[in-house]
Amino acid sequence: MIAKNKCTWLAAILLISASVERLQAQDYYSDAFGDSDLQFFSPVDFDFEDRPMRKSGGFIFNYDKLAWAFTGERHALGAGGTSTASMNPWRQFDSGGTLIPDPANDGEFLLLPGTTIPIPAPALPTAINNSAPRAEFGWGDRYELGYWEGDNGWLVGILDGPEAVSAQSLGFGRVGVDGTTGGIVTPENPNGLLLSPLGSVLIVFDDPLNLMLGFLDVVDGLVVGGSPGGALEADSNGDGILDGDGLADDIDKDGQHGPDGFVSDTAFIPDVDFVTANPDFDDLVQLPTSFQSVDIRNTSEMKGVEIMRTHRLSNRHKMAKRQGNQYELSYGVRYLRLRDQFVVNGSGGVLGRSFWDTQVMNNVVGPQIGLKWMHQRRRMRLDWGGRFLFGYNAANLSQTAALGQDLVPGQLNKPLYFPPTYANHGKLEKEFSPVIEVRLQTSFQVTGAIALKLGYTATFIDNIRRASQQVKYELPNMGFRDGAGTQDIFINGVNFGFDVVY
Repeated sequence: MIAKNKCTWLAAILLISASVERLQAQDYYSDAFGDSDLQFFSPVDFDFEDRPMRKSGGFIFNYDKLAWAFTGERHALGAGGTSTASMNPWRQFDSGGTLIPDPANDGEFLLLPGTTIPIPAPALPTAINNSAPRAEFGWGDRYELGYWEGDNGWLVGILDGPEAVSAQSLGFGRVGVDGTTGGIVTPENPNGLLLSPLGSVLIVFDDPLNLMLGFLDVVDGLVVGGSPGGALEADSNGDGILDGDGLADDIDKDGQHGPDGFVSDTAFIPDVDFVTANPDFDDLVQLPTSFQSVDIRNTSEMKGVEIMRTHRLSNRHKMAKRQGNQYELSYGVRYLRLRDQFVVNGSGGVLGRSFWDTQVMNNVVGPQIGLKWMHQRRRMRLDWGGRFLFGYNAANLSQTAALGQDLVPGQLNKPLYFPPTYANHGKLEKEFSPVIEVRLQTSFQVTGAIALKLGYTATFIDNIRRASQQVKYELPNMGFRDGAGTQDIFINGVNFGFDVVY
């Protein structure tokens, strides 16, 4: 009987000892509900060092929502030089002349010529020196799927975006594709804005063939309003464009108005007769390459995929209190695609409806190495890692350009020799484009299998090509600028998401 009681007490003591040992392995915040490795929402188990007990093997899935910004490439819109076209078409004016009533008795006056003083046409630089692209944020997604077996694993990462868009609108007036106007004087909108026939947005183009020569119709010596103080300009046909009298301006003051014939007598005698004659090419001026309104849109997008082999370096040789720090070394391959698109749409002015769409597809591929440091403290973990990609970049450039879609050669205030021109260009450039990526994030262990995370990612890519820097502003076909070289880009922003272990 005594031996039986002793055996009973001994069994009870062993059972209590095992229970106490199990309870000591639990943290104040954890529950002792058995093995929870395959339960997504099981509580977190902690070891003696107050660290969550995580699985050493199995599948993992990471998701991040990205909010990243792309650095801009603000630049001067145009050829970068100056235009010899005259934005002040009155290259000469009359001094000491006499104002007389118009013989037509229409309430206007004529200015008798006096001394003619020539004024050289000024060379004007492009005024758009702060063009897009600008630094803008875009949204994207990052997915990572991997498998761990002990201290070794595989990881496949997919980057979908982000896409950043920057836009800019320039000019005083806007003319729609269908010919409608907004804010411009029309019979239906008499209080709108009168626009210059030459436009308000000057974009300097190189014109080696002198295609921008044309006849002006801005002013022809008429004083509108019945007094010397009246305006020298008018909207002759009610289209909201501030032009002259419907005749080409007599720039050289010889009585012949450009292509409109030669006057047989002076312009100040009633009932003058016109005779057929060759155009007066002395009335030609070099027109500016300008628009009433310009819309600019730049889109930058990054996508990619990587396959990495990862090794977790052992820390078992360290003291137990130091085993909260771990290191991972990884190596593999990565493909990164950076698409940069630069689109400009112009309307109105001298060149009329035009656009050029330039796109560069930077395809960067190569071997990649990575190193990550992790520090675990209770439910929180801090990760700090970096990757370096030895990138080979095959940059595919393409451009579609259409200038002067609504031009009719010979129109007043339009180029005489420049017809509507459509062009398409493409080329391939190859570069060494190294990529450096740094990730810093913190995660919070919610359950035994799920952790929420918040982090920061910064990526620097060298020797890529930005679309806005490749445009060649030359009439009539545009194309890619010689010696444009390469640029770099810095992409950074926050990411937030979750990790799942199964």
